[in-house]
Amino acid sequence: MQEHVPYDGSRWLTEGVPTARSLEQLVNIIIEKRGYTQAELSAADAEMLYSPDLLLNSDRFADRVEHAIKRKQKILVYGDYDVDGITGSTIFCQAIMEKFGVSGEQLHCFIPDRYIHGYGLNMVVAPNIVAQGFDVVITIDNGSTAAAAVRFLKQHGIDTLVNDHHLISLEEEIAPAYAIVNQNQSGCPYPNKHLCGAGVAWKMVEKLCGRAHAMKWIDLLGLALVADVMELRGENRTLEKLALQKARKDPHRVIWAFCNISDRHRYADLTSENFAYDIGPGTNVSHRMRRPFGAPNPAVELALGNSDKVGEVVTLDRLVDHRQYIQERVSDLLQQTVREQEGKALLFLAPTERYFYDEGTAGIHAASLLQSTGKPAVAFAPGRTASAPWKASCRSPAWYNMKEALHRAKQYLTVYGGHAKAAGLSIKQQNIPEFRQFLWNDAAVHARGLKLQAEKQVDAIIEPALLQQLVHEERRQFAAALEYLGPFGEGNQGPQLLLPNAHIRDYQEITALNRHLKLETDSGPMLWYFWGFPRSRLFCDNLHLLHDTLVSPSLATLSEDAPQIQILIQSMRQSLRQLQILAQPRGQQGELFPTAQ
Repeated sequence: MQEHVPYDGSRWLTEGVPTARSLEQLVNIIIEKRGYTQAELSAADAEMLYSPDLLLNSDRFADRVEHAIKRKQKILVYGDYDVDGITGSTIFCQAIMEKFGVSGEQLHCFIPDRYIHGYGLNMVVAPNIVAQGFDVVITIDNGSTAAAAVRFLKQHGIDTLVNDHHLISLEEEIAPAYAIVNQNQSGCPYPNKHLCGAGVAWKMVEKLCGRAHAMKWIDLLGLALVADVMELRGENRTLEKLALQKARKDPHRVIWAFCNISDRHRYADLTSENFAYDIGPGTNVSHRMRRPFGAPNPAVELALGNSDKVGEVVTLDRLVDHRQYIQERVSDLLQQTVREQEGKALLFLAPTERYFYDEGTAGIHAASLLQSTGKPAVAFAPGRTASAPWKASCRSPAWYNMKEALHRAKQYLTVYGGHAKAAGLSIKQQNIPEFRQFLWNDAAVHARGLKLQAEKQVDAIIEPALLQQLVHEERRQFAAALEYLGPFGEGNQGPQLLLPNAHIRDYQEITALNRHLKLETDSGPMLWYFWGFPRSRLFCDNLHLLHDTLVSPSLATLSEDAPQIQILIQSMRQSLRQLQILAQPRGQQGELFPTAQ
C-alpha cells in the first residue's frame, strides 16, 4: 500500500481526537482542548485588565515624562522599525500630544531604517541624538540592553527612559537608563509576561493619561499583539477583544486606510486574522524592503498622520507584492536547502545569485523552513558592503531555545539578541563555517530522541457533510461560535478540523508562481497556501483521489444577515480509504468516489 503521509511531510497529532457530530459538540471540544477559563469566554471588560502600577519603575518613568513636558524639554521617542515599534511609538506620541497639548517641536518621533541605522538604540545613532539637543530619549520596543548607547547619552546629560518587553538574559548588560519599564525584567511583578512593546507603551499612556484616553488607541495595540505573535490568552485575549471592538466602530487611520483605500475588508468585519495576514504584513513590509536613500517610511507616514493615506497604502501594497514575489521565488531555494541538509537537526539558508534575498526578508524564510520541517532555521543575508558583517534571522521550535544557543556560540558572533523562538545576529563572513558547524552539533545534542517533523494539531474529526452544513445552512450560528471562541492567534489557534475522505473536484493556481491553490470540494471552496516544499506538488497529480484534509475555518465577514466563512487548508494527504481502494487488484476497486453513506 502507498504511504499515508501528508503532502507537506508533517505529522498529524490525531491520537484520541474526538468526532464532532454537531456545532454544539464542536464548540465544547474546542473549549475543553484550549482550557479556556470562564473569564476568557466572557465579554471583554476593561476592568479585567491589570493596573499599569504593577510595572516596575512605572512611577519613575511617568514622573520623568511629566517633568519633561512641564519644563518644555526636548523629547525623542525612538521606536523599533517593526509593527510593534511603529504602533507603540504612534500610541505614545499621539496620546501624549493630545492629552498634554505637546507640540511636534517638543516631542519628536523617530523610527530607524534597519539598512542604515541598524536595530535599536545604538552607537550609530547616539551621537546624532546628542547633536540635535534632546533632553530625554524614550525607547519603544527596544533599549533594555542598549548599554553602550544609553551610557553615551547619559554622559552627555540625556536621560533615557526604556519602554520594552524583550527578555534579558543573565549574561547581558542592562542599560543604565533613568528608568526601564519592561515586564520581563527581573523583579517586575506584572502578571502578564506576554505584552508586546506597544502593550507596554499603551500601559504607560494609561498611567499618564488615564484608561479612557488610552482606549482611543487600543485598536493599534490589537494590531501589534497579533503582528508580534504574542500569546492571545489571559489579559492579551481581553485586550485583543477590546481592540477589535474599537477597530470595527472607529478604527485608527492605519487600519481604516488598509480596509477602505485598498478595498480588502470592511472595517466592521475585522478579525485578528486580518491583522495577522494583511494589515500586519502590510505595515511590517516598510522595514523589510529597501527604500531609496532618504525616502520616508510609508508606514510611519501613515501612522503618524503625515500623509494623505492613499499614496502610502498604495506604496505599501506594492512593497507587499514585491516581497511576496521574492518569497515565492526563494521557495525553490528552501526546497533545495531541505534536501541538502536532510540529516541535520538545524537548517541554514543563504542567498544565491539566482535566488537572492536580503536581511529584510530573511526572517520570513527562516519561519517558512521552521513551519515546514519543525526544525530550527537560520537564514543568512550578506552585509551592505563586501567587508560588512553578515546578518541572520533565526526561528526555532519550543525544544530549542535559540537565544541560549546563540549565547553558547557567542565567540563567533559580533552581535546577537532576541527571544527563545526568534532571534537575530551579526557575524563576520569568515566565521560562518565554524558557527554553522557549532550550531549543527549543538542542535543535534538537543534533538536526541525527538522526531524532527512539523506537527499539526488536530482538534476534532468532522465529516464533509457537516462542514458543508455549518458553512451554508448554519453559517450564522457557526460565525457566532467562531466569534465566541476567538480572537485567534498565537496560543489560541482557530479550530483545526480533520475532514476524512474529502472529494476535491478542481483546483485553481492563484499566484504568479503557482504556490497557492483554490480548491473546489464537496464542502465548498477552500484555500491552500504552501511554499512548494517536498510532496506539495504531488497533490496536483492526485487531484482525482479522495483526501483527508486538515482545515481551519475563519470569519471572512461578520454581517449578521450573511456572514461568510473561509476554509483554509493546513495540510492534506491521500485518505486511508483511498489507499485501500488503490491497493486492490484492477477490476476490483469499485467506484472511485463511492456514494456517501
